[in-house]
Amino acid sequence: MLRLSWLHRLHKDMAKKRYSDLDLDFITHPVSGDITFKYDEDAVKQSIRNLVMMGIYEKPFHPEIRSEISKMLFENFTSITSFEIQKQIEDIISEHEPRASIVSVMVTQSADYNYLNVSLSFFLKGANNKLFDMRLPLERVR
Repeated sequence: MLRLSWLHRLHKDMAKKRYSDLDLDFITHPVSGDITFKYDEDAVKQSIRNLVMMGIYEKPFHPEIRSEISKMLFENFTSITSFEIQKQIEDIISEHEPRASIVSVMVTQSADYNYLNVSLSFFLKGANNKLFDMRLPLERVR
């Protein structure tokens, strides 16, 4: 009887969580010692961040999944550059992240600190039409 109630509770908790991914920070659970998971909007945000920053040949056996944004960070920032970055982000998310539906992407420049700030708004599919916001600061590494 106790085992059945535990399984019922576990099933109920899993029904609330629609999407899950491994936490790529590889933080271990304090009790079990297993690698933790990210759920729902946190999982999708992590996936979007990875897709935006992924270069060519970083995904094994899938060179078509890539973003050219890291190359654009070394160009002079103009309205055309901003539009190209915005378009690439929209394209890569719509093609490779089926859990998110992009509403808007805004790219702004911070000339003083030498980085770009990307603000995303998206709907999580199957999450009662709740709008989520996300910010991605993009910096030059070299």
